Amino acid sequence: MLSWYHRGTMGSDRPADESRIELADHVADALAVLDAAGVRRCVVMGWSVGVMVAAELARRHPERVSGLMFVAGVPGDLFGAMLGSLGIPAVLRRALTLTGTHALRAISPIIDAILHRIPVNTVTATLAQRSGLMMPGADTQAVIRMLRRFVQHDGAGISRWRSRSVPCPRVICVG
Repeated sequence: MLSWYHRGTMGSDRPADESRIELADHVADALAVLDAAGVRRCVVMGWSVGVMVAAELARRHPERVSGLMFVAGVPGDLFGAMLGSLGIPAVLRRALTLTGTHALRAISPIIDAILHRIPVNTVTATLAQRSGLMMPGADTQAVIRMLRRFVQHDGAGISRWRSRSVPCPRVICVG
């Protein structure tokens, strides 16, 4: 199994040219990882935003992908898909989520300043467990480790896909 961090997240350096975090750049990174490991063809799994990368890798380079597994993500237009469960029309969803993303980017230095000062301990772990974003029974020490990594993240660094465009087996997990 091979894995990597998207550019500018967690253990990965931010690109010198900060505009180089487009989907095509992430696909190029996936190819570089496969090439470095000598993998010519494989099943590709994407989780969250990685679903878009996996789907686009399969669409652009079908000779490299023998199967896909999607977990908790959306292939294609992420911004057009958000807020769909609220019944908001796709054209509005895209505008709302892009506006929200730009607003978050503008205030990210403030968010970072706050996040980096939040103490990570059993109290914050318990709050996270009861937030509804994870199962309340999650191991407290595991939650603390996850929160420590999360608060280190730098928020400032942040074709419609159709399944028939990818000629390989697919598994899609949602929930």
